[in-house]
Amino acid sequence: MQSILVNSATYNEADNITTLLDEVAKNVVPFNKHNFEMFIIDDNSPDGTSSMVKEYAATHHFNNFKIRTIDRAGKEGYGKAYINGFAEVLKDPADFDYILTIDADLQHNPKYIADFVGKAEQGFDFINASRYIFGGVPNWKLSRKLLSIGGNMYTKLFLGSDITDYTGGYVMYSKWLLCFR
Repeated sequence: MQSILVNSATYNEADNITTLLDEVAKNVVPFNKHNFEMFIIDDNSPDGTSSMVKEYAATHHFNNFKIRTIDRAGKEGYGKAYINGFAEVLKDPADFDYILTIDADLQHNPKYIADFVGKAEQGFDFINASRYIFGGVPNWKLSRKLLSIGGNMYTKLFLGSDITDYTGGYVMYSKWLLCFR
């Protein structure tokens, strides 16, 4: 049995947070041989995102899926939120086997969690979803697309790797990779 943490950073996600939680639950509960926990790392959202998550967690109960919030004092950004989530988990790395990061704005489709779990079951340490396999993200502004494409091209050239999307946030890491064991 594997234990998988789903990490999501939030700021003003009240409009879609319950949809995200419903979709993640729908896609992890069928994997009853694995335990899932979801950390919602909230940057003190003025729209009450954290309160909505707490209410959801109190009223929705699953055998293999738990939800909790990590409340931060203020808006510090996406990157620091994930660092906080990783730090919380790494306090006791025996509690998990994998960490999956997913955007709270529904940019990442939870239906692909099954693909991540399948790769984890095969023993992969790093699983990365890419927006560029099927043509990218159609609803992005041109400036955001150019920044992402440019960042990926630079990183790919610098690292000499075949990964197609270094700027995406839909990624799963093994405990071994994160703890360098």
